[in-house]
Order: sequence, then structure tokens, then C-alpha cells
Amino acid sequence: MQRPWTLAWLVASLLLLAVPAHAQDVGKLHREQLEKAKGLAAWADERDFFTGRDAIYRIVVVLDPSDEDARKALGYKKKKGEWVEGKYKEPTDKCEEGVPAEFADLRAAAYAELLAHVTAEFADVKSTPAANGVRMREYARLLPWSPDDPELHAFLGETYDPERSRWILLESAAAIADRAARVELLEKMREKLPEATPCNPDEYARKMNIEFPVCVESRNVNCTSTVDEEETRALLDISHMMRDYFAAVFPRAGKPGYPTVIYVLDGGNLRRAFFSQHPLCKPDDLEWRVPLTSSWLQGRLVVSAESKVLRKDVTTFQTCGYALTEKYGVWVEDGWAQQGLCSYLSYNVCGTRLSFWQISEDRYGGFKNKDWTDRVPPTTDGWLSEARRLVDEGQPMGKWVRALAIHTSQMDWQDVVMSHALAAYLFEGRRPELIAILERLKKAKQAETPMTTVFEEELGLTVQDLRDRVMRWIGEVAEI
Repeated sequence: MQRPWTLAWLVASLLLLAVPAHAQDVGKLHREQLEKAKGLAAWADERDFFTGRDAIYRIVVVLDPSDEDARKALGYKKKKGEWVEGKYKEPTDKCEEGVPAEFADLRAAAYAELLAHVTAEFADVKSTPAANGVRMREYARLLPWSPDDPELHAFLGETYDPERSRWILLESAAAIADRAARVELLEKMREKLPEATPCNPDEYARKMNIEFPVCVESRNVNCTSTVDEEETRALLDISHMMRDYFAAVFPRAGKPGYPTVIYVLDGGNLRRAFFSQHPLCKPDDLEWRVPLTSSWLQGRLVVSAESKVLRKDVTTFQTCGYALTEKYGVWVEDGWAQQGLCSYLSYNVCGTRLSFWQISEDRYGGFKNKDWTDRVPPTTDGWLSEARRLVDEGQPMGKWVRALAIHTSQMDWQDVVMSHALAAYLFEGRRPELIAILERLKKAKQAETPMTTVFEEELGLTVQDLRDRVMRWIGEVAEI
């Protein structure tokens, strides 16, 4: 059955849904806030409480950027019809002694009234991602009136970070805890790695005209290799680490399938010989023509690369991908998970950056160079910063929507970086929702439900609000 939607249609529809039906009512709230702010500023000015007046004027210029009185009082100057920031001179108050306290009471009363009106305005509005976004923006607009109101920050999904003396997203607080726990978790896993012992190649490897000088096993996993013994044992260890990490971070994952045999080839002609001789390989020569190869053969993982670091990356990445496929049905159409989530989880375990796409093949066997590995820094924080840079430099909203829904074979380097950022945000900051999204994959694909719909329903955010929150999260965790 052909899908009744296209990517262009999906982008347009989502952006339309972001406009609430009650936008005119929101305008009424804005006018009320502006009226109260101007009234309070005038009250302070009349009583020569100039610092209080200017504090309110800072609210006024947000609500009405063209307000001349507020701009002038705050030091702005008009040049060629545009207000430009000038030198602000702190005023000297000449008010009577009780005026500041009275002003504080009036400000608190105005805030309480505005808060009540916002709450009442949305009381009967159905909770949808679009309506929730508008509601949160209206509450955020009240923050200048009472910057440290804990209830308001709680509604906005924020918490106070005493170490940094600032309000941060709940997702950022979760990331702080997750990153600290991860270090301890991985260290314990390394200490419990089993000792590998020599063994014989499986029945398929014995039938091929390829010499495998090293074959070791542990925990019922066989690693048959053409590289040296030290690297072979390290690759078997890193595969176990990925398995253990997956089970630990997805506690509801149960025991998904993992590869029981790992073939490791150091590239060259061995790749062609392997894929032409192995009984489980289809009669197709595309695999051996790709300089970096990894394939699944009924519980068997093939890792082939001429670079040692790539062999490590691919072993980790594909072990993770195998588990995601077996448990949640993640496959090539789920580009955000297959590339974004796998690259993120793999980095946590092996500490290097997957260079999987230096050269890739399209579905017709043609080659297309992927140069994003040359542009993206080799650390997780670098990838997150790169995602934020793309948005700051004006990346269209449609590109974000594309990263949420695109097939792996159609991804470019920007899609990979954005999906990696999304995966990091969900994993570190909203893991229960991430698991819920993964558990919906199979049914969503069967029902042909757009992936963007799944994200909105599970996270309660429009795709645009989700992007804004992810970008803010990236900025906050960069300071951790």
C-alpha cells in the first residue's frame, strides 16, 4: 500500500498544526500583560523609583519592542529607523523610603493576576502537542515578573541547579546524573569481562578457503579473525561491553538477540573471498566492493575494514544495532535510531567515533562519498555542538523533520548529526519516553503512522518545540 503522505506534505502539515486555534485569545493575554507593565512602570516613575521603573521597562520591550519610553530609559538609540542598544546609565532613585516595598507588592499582585488569567485561558483547552507548546510559551512569558517562582519553573519542566546557580531543564539535570552513573557502570562492566579462551571456527568458516589464525570465545560468543590475537580479544570484549551496557540502560529490554559468531576481516581480497564463499551470503558482489563492510548472517556478524579503529567502531555499532533490531524492530527505515541511537550508544562504550559513512553505496551499487566525518569533531559533545550550530545558522525546520523520519540509505551527514543529537537528548534526559517510542516502532510501521506523530504523542511536544528544547538542552549539557 502506498503511503498517503510525503515528506513535503508532512512538513507543511506539522507547521500548520503548530498554530493554535485560540491564537486570538493569546493576543488578549499579551495586551493585558503590556497594559499592566506600562501601568506599573508609570507608577514607579511618578514616585521617582527609577530602578523599579527600568526593571519593568525590560518587560515592556519584550512585549512591545517599539515602545519609545522604555527604549530611551534603557539607553537605546534610534538609528535609521531601528533601535540599537546604547550605553545604559544606572539611575539614582529619589523615592520615599516605603516606595520600593510597595512597588514589590504591586508587582507580585500583578504577577499573580496575570498567572491566574493564563491558567484560566487554557483550563478548557484540550491537551495536544500544539496547545501544550502555546501554553508553555505563555507561562515562560511571565518569568520576568517572578524569575524564581519554583511552581512556574516546574510547569516549564525546569529545576534549580545549585552548583551552577541557575534554572535548567529537567532533562539536563537527568543528564548530569546519567553521565556520572555511566562512568561507574562501565568501569564495573570492564572489571567483570570474561576471559576468552581458544576455540575452533564454526562450521561455515571451516568450509571456506580462508585462513583464520585466531579464534577465541567467551560467554558463548565466538570471534573468528584474520587480525592478531590481541585485537581479536579486544573486539570480543567490546562486543560483550555493548551487550551488557544495552541490558543495563534498557532495563525493560529483557534479553534481545546478539550475534553468536563475529567474523573479523582486515579488508583487501579477504572481503571478496568471504562474501563469495560463505554459505549464508547471497550471490551478490556488492558487499565486497564496499571498503568498509558489516553484515548480519543469521546470528553472525561480519566486520571488515582495513583500519583498526573502524573495526572497533563497527563491532560496537553493529552489536548495538543487532540488539535494537531483535528487541524493538529497528531497521533501515528507522534512520534516527539505526544511525543516531547506535552511534550515540556506541560512543559511550568504545569511546571513538564511528566513521561508517566515509564511503557508502546507494541502492543501485553506485558510490557516493560522504564527507561529514571530516567536518564533525570526533567527540559526542562535538556532534551535539555541530547540531546546534546548524540550527543557529538557519537550518530549515524541514531538515529537522526529515531527520526524524528518513530512511538510513537517504541520510546525509546533517541527518546523522541531528538524529545523534535527538538520541542523546532522549537517552540522557527522557529515557522512559525513548523506550516507549522504541516499543511503538513495529506497530507504527504496520499502521503506516508517520514517525513524527509518534514523537509528538509520546513527548507531548510539536516537532518544532522538540527541536527548540533539544537545542537548549545541548547548550546546558555543554557546561556540565
